[in-house]
Amino acid sequence: MTDIIKDILLIWGSVLSTCLILFQFFKYFRNKPKISVELSFINRTTDEETEVKGTKVINERGHFMEVLLHVVVKNHGQKAVQISAIFVKTNTNEKPYEKRIIPDGFPVVINPLCSVEAEIQKEWIDDEKVVGFGIIDGLGNYCNVNKEKLISIVEQSNKMPSNKKQYVNKTNPDDIVFAFQSKDKFTLINKKK
Repeated sequence: MTDIIKDILLIWGSVLSTCLILFQFFKYFRNKPKISVELSFINRTTDEETEVKGTKVINERGHFMEVLLHVVVKNHGQKAVQISAIFVKTNTNEKPYEKRIIPDGFPVVINPLCSVEAEIQKEWIDDEKVVGFGIIDGLGNYCNVNKEKLISIVEQSNKMPSNKKQYVNKTNPDDIVFAFQSKDKFTLINKKK
């Protein structure tokens, strides 16, 4: 009789511990941050004299429009997530760079099942070999925009007018730089190959 009770208790203990392990795995994956990043253009009407953050273009009807990159970050998880910056990874002249753009209001905390929007200048991706675009969270984790969507946005941006201009170094005419006046805070990081 005592052997039967021992066997029942052993089975009960193993079933209970297996259920607890499965519950902890479920809880871990449910609470894990689930972030998505969407990228598109935003167009606003403006006039010729108004100072704007974005790039002024003239539409088909001859009206002035301001064009900006529109970044939407969504938190699909069950825990709040801090977003520190938007990043653009480029590979210019075989030198990898990462630009960390900090729009107004960043860093920001996104509550569960909520989103945040940011607008940045499109010149960040103009005339660049962009290899990555997305956000960096408060722990340093990267979340990228869909690769096909990024390629499409970069191609569209490069077909539009740009505030990015070519400058030549007066002391060294072979030194040509493409630059624009940034209206967002940013950090440039030179990555080693």
